[in-house]
Amino acid sequence: MRRLLRNLLRLPARTFSGLRQFSNPVHRLQRRAERCVATWFAPDLRKKLENINGFSSAREVQLLAYFASLAPVAVDPLTSDPSRLQERRATRLGCIVEIGAFKGRSTAYLAEGAQRNPLRPAVVSIDPHLRDTWDDFQGTVAEFGLRERGLEVIRGFSADVGRTWRRPIGLLWVDGCHEYAEVCQDIDLFTPHVLPGGWVVFDDAHGGHFPGVEKAVTEKMMHNSAFRHVGTIKHFDVFQR
Repeated sequence: MRRLLRNLLRLPARTFSGLRQFSNPVHRLQRRAERCVATWFAPDLRKKLENINGFSSAREVQLLAYFASLAPVAVDPLTSDPSRLQERRATRLGCIVEIGAFKGRSTAYLAEGAQRNPLRPAVVSIDPHLRDTWDDFQGTVAEFGLRERGLEVIRGFSADVGRTWRRPIGLLWVDGCHEYAEVCQDIDLFTPHVLPGGWVVFDDAHGGHFPGVEKAVTEKMMHNSAFRHVGTIKHFDVFQR
């Protein structure tokens, strides 16, 4: 009886929270992603993808895959004729950038999403692999044939890569070093290259577990007039240019 009364007292707050989530733009994107991505994979492939070791949940990596399928891609204007699609693919300039790969869970989902993008942008994975993750990451890349499907692997620090980065970015997934200064540096070096309509997604930017990430995102992105804060879902903060 006591539990029933407690649940009844909590019902209005739970109802309000549910309605707020239902109308939240990023939650709508999440539901759309789940419906869309569910049609992409045969059961055996879905199981293999879900078994890749990683910290992001199935719902989170599905959302990343969905964003990859929507990411805008810049191409060489000299080859913008739709009848020359193969040539456009060869000269595409835009890409999807992953900062922090761990053992390749998000990498594989980003590659799957990129395959559904009309111009099939390359996925560029940047990670120094200092935590003995390199062999497992390479195993994921080989198992899913990711290099053959457009994956570019840069084993290095994002700060070093970012200093000379010039390519347009349709989706930027930031899950590298979680220290404040490093997150600020990733934002400063890579977000200027995000294309109009492009997405920026930060992991661990909500929930109080990684204050450096939260502080950097708040200071560098929340009041950045170049980006719109789409919303927060679980540990993700999502922005669009």
